[in-house]
Amino acid sequence: MKSLVQNDQLLMVVLATVLGTICVTGRYGILVYHVIYVVGGPQHIATMFTAMTVGQLVGTLTVPWGTKVFGKRNYMFIMNGVMAIGFVLLFLNPTSNPYYLIGVSFVGSLGFGAPAICYGMVGDSLEYGDWKLGKRQEGLAASMLSFGVKLATAICAPVVLLLEAVGYVPNVEQAASTKLGINFMVNMLPAIIAIISCLPLIFYKLSDKRVSEIRADLEAGKHAWDYKK
Repeated sequence: MKSLVQNDQLLMVVLATVLGTICVTGRYGILVYHVIYVVGGPQHIATMFTAMTVGQLVGTLTVPWGTKVFGKRNYMFIMNGVMAIGFVLLFLNPTSNPYYLIGVSFVGSLGFGAPAICYGMVGDSLEYGDWKLGKRQEGLAASMLSFGVKLATAICAPVVLLLEAVGYVPNVEQAASTKLGINFMVNMLPAIIAIISCLPLIFYKLSDKRVSEIRADLEAGKHAWDYKK
């Protein structure tokens, strides 16, 4: 843990990854309830999940272009922002209109390609750690990311219990307040977490230019402490 704190850039990536995993995994855990009881029935499940799968695929395919044009951190901001917008749109209008469902589900899922950016940021953080601390931390990075994802999954595991808190009763028409609660948990809460997950990245400072400079230093045998002499 001390080594992770010393590599502050890797720490920021791990925190963002954990929060992003909570956002997506927690939503998936109760999304079916939203489709059945808020959107209008189980017949819409295939429509939404297909649109989400395609959105995730398209979002992932844009990562090489987006990170090249905007940089890794900024494209993470963009993807999380787009994802949050999709969630908010579905919260404001949880309609059974198939065209609207396809559109907002697609938009909301574009940000699901963000993990591909995280792995690139981890690689840059490892270069930074080598430059700053004089040691590479591949093992630490892999273990912390794995632990972070498992922690996020564990946190999301009891999310179904939240349904009871909003008055959910199985297999019956839900009260208006219950539908609102389910809608909030599936859309607004993940949107809020998606925005919060961007906060650690405000402190992420490894632009492509900076990483190139670090790599040049490493190739020349220089480290952070050489500039303090």
